[in-house]
Amino acid sequence: MMRRLACIAALALAACDDPPPAPVKESPAFPDRAPVVAAPPVQTIPYEDGYALGFAKGRLDAKPKHAVPAKSDADALATEAAGTDSDHNEKWRSGWSSGYLDGFRQIATGAK
Repeated sequence: MMRRLACIAALALAACDDPPPAPVKESPAFPDRAPVVAAPPVQTIPYEDGYALGFAKGRLDAKPKHAVPAKSDADALATEAAGTDSDHNEKWRSGWSSGYLDGFRQIATGAK
C-alpha cells in the first residue's frame, strides 16, 4: 500500500514538470532574412494644417453660449476657405471643418 502511494506521488510530481521548449524552426528558403512588408506613408499634414487654421477661425467666430453650427455649414466654410489652392484638398478641408467646429464649440460652451 505504501509503495503504491509512493509510485502515485512520483508520477504526480513527474507530470507537474514543464515540458521542454520547442526548438525554433527557421525558414528553409530564407534562414537569415525576415519578411519585410512595405506600406505607403499616410499623409496627415494637409489635415493637420487645415485643422489648425479652422480651429483658429472657429474660435474667432464663436461667442459664448452661441449654438454650434451644423457640420454641413462648417463644410461649406471649409470649401470657401480652401479657395482655388491645389494644396487645400479634401483632407485639408476635412481638417479645417473639424477644427472649426472644435474651436467654435470650445468658446460657445466655455470648455477648455
